Amino acid sequence: MYKYFKLSEFDSPDSPGSGELMEPQVLEALDVARDIAGFPFIITSGVRTVQHNKSVNGSRQSSHPLPASGSS
Repeated sequence: MYKYFKLSEFDSPDSPGSGELMEPQVLEALDVARDIAGFPFIITSGVRTVQHNKSVNGSRQSSHPLPASGSS
């Protein structure tokens, strides 16, 4: 689907498949940016369940967490 990324790279560690909930526009822009940059981008965090966000001391205002209904 994307040239440089797999959706699984954006999964929350405690919710396999959650990377599929990423906004397509963000992934498309990231793919274009990676192409322009000419070097790999390492994804260190994509979506997060509320529980995982808490475990990594993520901000309550973080854009990473899934809605409570979307977490496992």
